Parts: sequence; structure tokens; C-alpha cells
Amino acid sequence: MDKTESIVTVDDAVKKLDFLDSKDKIWTQEMLLQVTDKAVRLLDCDTQEELENFPLPTIHMSQAVLNQTRYPSVLLLVCQDKEQHKPDIHFFHCDEVEAEMVHADIDSAIGDNKHGKKMRLQTLKVNQEKMKRHRESILPPLGP
Repeated sequence: MDKTESIVTVDDAVKKLDFLDSKDKIWTQEMLLQVTDKAVRLLDCDTQEELENFPLPTIHMSQAVLNQTRYPSVLLLVCQDKEQHKPDIHFFHCDEVEAEMVHADIDSAIGDNKHGKKMRLQTLKVNQEKMKRHRESILPPLGP
């Protein structure tokens, strides 16, 4: 990628994703994304083997990207180790849990990690309530 194609903003990254998608250059793999108090981990769905580990201090940004690509709910992660000159940008199509909820969980974990706060527990409670309401809205009520 030359300097005229450099990615500076989230919009640039989304445009690059759309471009790569139009050229069938997107690599996909189904996996689980797990947020812990120390890292964001990517796990194989079947074996639970760790595929990738992003320590929280290396995550410079997480953002939900909604309805801007052919994937309606996308999580964007910008990660950079101390040795890297440029950050890596990762996109995750969020299927079962909305990107906004995963983003909120990651941000609260990062905040707790950096500042010693305990916001993540409240974030998880709010997300759990949202998921419960969503399930109730799509499932028919149980009869007597």
C-alpha cells in the first residue's frame, strides 16, 4: 500500500475493507472472541485453542461499525505492540453478540486495566440485560 492509500481514520479502514471485499480478498474464519481482564483472545470454536491474543495495553481503539459494509455488525480493533511502526487493524463480523456490546466490554476492560476501576462488571450486566430483552423479543411467549 503506498502513502496515498494509507489508513488514517475508521472511515479509511472501512473503505479499505469494502475494497478488499469487492476483490474477494477477505479471509474469514469462525471463532470465539473472549474478553478477559488482561486481553482479547480469539479461540477456535471447536477446540478452544487460542488463535490470537491481544493484550489490553496493545489495543489502541475498538469501535463498532454498524451497517456500513455488507456485514451489519462489525467490530474494529486497532492494535500495536511497542515494536511495531504501524498498528494492525482487525475487523470482526459479530454474529451472535452485537459489535456494540463487544466494543463496550473491551472498552470497560481496557479502562479497568489502565485505571484500576471496576466498570466492566456493570457493563456486563447491562449487556446481559440487552441480550435477554432481545431474546424475549424474538422468542414466542411460553404457554401455560
